Amino acid sequence: MMAPHWLDDVIGEKRTVDDVAEAICNSPDFRAIVQQAIDNGLRVEEAQRENPKLIGANYTQSVRATVVRGVEQNKVNVEELV
Repeated sequence: MMAPHWLDDVIGEKRTVDDVAEAICNSPDFRAIVQQAIDNGLRVEEAQRENPKLIGANYTQSVRATVVRGVEQNKVNVEELV
């Protein structure tokens, strides 16, 4: 058995792709993670606009990485995702 994860309660007893996807996408915690990811991506984009020689993730990569970190955490704390 795996350790509990915050998505366990979100998924619950849902059994179809549509039900699970809808539950995750409508989860306030997941939406908070996505919003933080977008905010981080916009900061990255602005920093790269100000300094074109800046090396690192682009907007898309920053958003993806933040969402993945948020989902992987055992509890949601979007402030720690920055």
